Amino acid sequence: MHVIISTSPYDLWENDIHIDIFQYIYTHSSTVETPNEIYKLPRDHKVVIDAFQHVYGMLLDNCKFAKIIFLPECFRGYYTIDRIQCYKYVYYSESIHLNESQMIHDYCKTIETLRVSKYEEKAMLQELKQVIKKYKSIL
Repeated sequence: MHVIISTSPYDLWENDIHIDIFQYIYTHSSTVETPNEIYKLPRDHKVVIDAFQHVYGMLLDNCKFAKIIFLPECFRGYYTIDRIQCYKYVYYSESIHLNESQMIHDYCKTIETLRVSKYEEKAMLQELKQVIKKYKSIL
């Protein structure tokens, strides 16, 4: 899964976004009709990713205010995009925050439904923790 975040001190949609992004989303989505609906789309939504890649290149090389980040599909629903305040009205650029504890909790519940040994359960949980650790170091 890909996620687009702002590299400027502004929220992604507050940047000077090329009009072609909006046109692409309007013409490739059957549900989006207003800018407010675009602003509410998840950053990993296919039409948002496709629009940015169409205008700024596959890796957003031609975009001065955003970048694309790859996350494993298992992180879907467990990440948020944060913009931390630096000082008064000044913010850092956006970053991705993983809700590890919720992810591990949900994964443990899933493992419980499987008919595997305690050894296999432990190995599966350890593998998830390694994936989380690997991607946290990248984010």
